[in-house]
Amino acid sequence: MNQLGRHILAEIYGCPAEILNDVQLVESIMV
Repeated sequence: MNQLGRHILAEIYGCPAEILNDVQLVESIMV
């Protein structure tokens, strides 16, 4: 089976939308 991507389910409260829309910033925070 080929992998098509990665899915992460997270509950995040009180986080500004600007941060959530910045993929590189979210990746650096989560890694």
